[in-house]
Amino acid sequence: MPIANDGDIVRGLGYTTLYAAYMEEAVDGCRIALTKRDPAPPNGVEKWPISKRVEYVQERLAQFAPLPEELAGLPSHLDYIRHLLDRRNEVIHGRIYGSLQGEKDELRPGRPTGSARPITSAELYDLANEMFATLGALNHASTFAIPRLP
Repeated sequence: MPIANDGDIVRGLGYTTLYAAYMEEAVDGCRIALTKRDPAPPNGVEKWPISKRVEYVQERLAQFAPLPEELAGLPSHLDYIRHLLDRRNEVIHGRIYGSLQGEKDELRPGRPTGSARPITSAELYDLANEMFATLGALNHASTFAIPRLP
């Protein structure tokens, strides 16, 4: 069930952080299931950045092509997850500043190459809810579909 936006930007950031952790855990479930089936699993894969672990899952899935119907959408779902991770990185590693009047909050990037932009609690709640919505497919893949691969 989606979390409703209550207008609290800090709470929205908290949900974004928490749900990103759940999403990473679910990606790791897929990675672990595929590592068990990997004849030469890479050393230290559990310590890789999440973007590299997503890549590993995609590369391993490609070796089972064509994928069964229940996994056919997972590679594109992982592309979407990568997009969510980019959005998460922007808000988690950036800095949020409120105006003196309590409106027009601003996200300033953590890197000098970016530019400041407006941000709202609605954006953060939407991101958190989008990340939470990825869990069903990832958990199904890691628990049921990947172990059934030939």
